[in-house]
Amino acid sequence: MDWDWSYILKDSIKDGKIREIHLKNIPVLKDCEHWEDVKEIGLVDHETKYAHYNGMLVWYGSRIYYITRRKMEALSPYRKWDKRNRVEVTDIAKKKKR
Repeated sequence: MDWDWSYILKDSIKDGKIREIHLKNIPVLKDCEHWEDVKEIGLVDHETKYAHYNGMLVWYGSRIYYITRRKMEALSPYRKWDKRNRVEVTDIAKKKKR
């Protein structure tokens, strides 16, 4: 059985919150034809064991993507970003010390 992650992740943000396991599976939007068609969901700043998510979650078409802070800054002369909303990361996996 092949999972379609774009379908699963489509409904992963609820009430401005996303689970850490879903955040890890969101693809990075590196380039697109029409940056004006990108719709902002909210800023995210979250550190996992192996990665630091510091950027924004966006909609492009019918899919959800992550854009890095550097990409946002590089595009800021050409596009204005709506930075009012924040996305909170929940269900953070914590390891027990033994």
